[in-house]
Amino acid sequence: MLFQIEVRSFLQDITFVRNLLRLVSGKLREATDQRARHYRREQLLFSEFKAHASEEMLDSLLANLRFLFYTVSAVGGILPFHWERRMRRSSS
Repeated sequence: MLFQIEVRSFLQDITFVRNLLRLVSGKLREATDQRARHYRREQLLFSEFKAHASEEMLDSLLANLRFLFYTVSAVGGILPFHWERRMRRSSS
């Protein structure tokens, strides 16, 4: 109960709330920027790879990765599956 009283007193302090919101907003912006950079870099890598790979090679690679995905899934593992959408989308 004492903790709730302390929290309420902090939340009534406008300066504290403003500083807390500024800090959370900055952290969210930083995480969003990092994620955007990650996806831009990944998209560039996929685009460059596709520029130098034939459609037959990509189809074969995707088939092998699908097999690996389903094999890993069958034994309870987790494998990211967003790569296929990206490779297909960048070919259009």
